[in-house]
Amino acid sequence: MRSNRLIGRLVYAQSVSGKSGRLVVVTGILSAGKTTACRELVRRSEFRYFDGDAFLKTHPPTPVEQLPVNFPKYTQRTLESMLAELDNLLDSEDVVLDMILPADYVGRIQQRFPGRVMAVLLRVDPAQQLDREAARGKAGDLHREMIARTDLSGPDSLYDLVIDTTRSTPVACAEQILAKAEASG
Repeated sequence: MRSNRLIGRLVYAQSVSGKSGRLVVVTGILSAGKTTACRELVRRSEFRYFDGDAFLKTHPPTPVEQLPVNFPKYTQRTLESMLAELDNLLDSEDVVLDMILPADYVGRIQQRFPGRVMAVLLRVDPAQQLDREAARGKAGDLHREMIARTDLSGPDSLYDLVIDTTRSTPVACAEQILAKAEASG
């Protein structure tokens, strides 16, 4: 069931290009609750879900031994492809992006869509993070464990909203995101 009460009062400034969609970027470390919170946000609003991980699967990373010499240009092309797709979606709708993003990518997204991005950082206590990974049956996956220990989020000041999901529910996270979006609209 969608909550038109909240989303109906959101007012977004149109960008210089005339597009009016709003982008909520939800990022954080592995098992912080990004996907669960985003799905709840979509369930309670009119936001369209954009799965950054699924995007990467359709634009698979190059194996390390095959990476171009100029790696930043390679990653920039992948980011630009994703931003172009988001730009098309934002022509007509509000979008929530669910993805682990380094701080500089969050900054680039904010620059690309000035005045239209609300950046949300989800944090979780390391012990709770391990519990969540174990509950998923992912404990012992060395690749996931390395990613879980890597926090690329940068300073909290980069974000419009920081939520500790350790003792929070997905519903509470979605409500906080919607309330912040409403207040900033």
